[in-house]
Amino acid sequence: MCFFAAAVLADYKTTIQQANHYYGIGDYSQALELYREAYEEQPNPKLAYFIKKLEKLADTKPVDSKSDWAKQQNIISINSMAVLFSQINLSYTRALTPGMSLGFNFFYSWNSGMSLLYPGPATFAKATATGIGLDVDYYYDNKAPNGLYGGVGMNEASETYSLVGNLLGANSITDFTGVLSVHLGYRWIFGWGGCLGLQGSYGILRFNSGLGGPYLEEENLSFGWAF
Repeated sequence: MCFFAAAVLADYKTTIQQANHYYGIGDYSQALELYREAYEEQPNPKLAYFIKKLEKLADTKPVDSKSDWAKQQNIISINSMAVLFSQINLSYTRALTPGMSLGFNFFYSWNSGMSLLYPGPATFAKATATGIGLDVDYYYDNKAPNGLYGGVGMNEASETYSLVGNLLGANSITDFTGVLSVHLGYRWIFGWGGCLGLQGSYGILRFNSGLGGPYLEEENLSFGWAF
């Protein structure tokens, strides 16, 4: 019984904190919805009085064209453009605050016919790569994970090259490569739960790599599900 009461109190405090945040940025409609939810969890006269005052304030506030943005906090998606380049790229994004999200991604690549600068310019190879990544994003409208965002990403991959015509006689080379990148994107979340994302990224640092050239840019057209 004590555990249940503590859980209810924790939920109430979390709801109030979220409501206070939206009230502070002027999104009175969202704040009002959360205050009402908190009142249902734990009714009290002071909160009831504040809700009545906020209802009047929300009625007089100009309509925000973005106030009906989706409220889902989690997204699972796949980058459709990666498939065109023989790669599967899956990602999970979680909104931590209204203005920030954290993302994790997994990718597997089976590129073929790659040209390498090492160990010689005449070397051609088939390559496979498996990697993971971490993204931190910040949202312009404080509606994470909706809308315009920018952030930084870190990817680490294990790459195996099966060499053809290698001058040094080796059949394959395995390399571990990390890439630090910056990116800019926009995400739409639809009422039925589907989402569409556009993103462009640029690698600013490639490290721990003995093979290949510099990482430049990547375009992302993703489809996913928000929940």
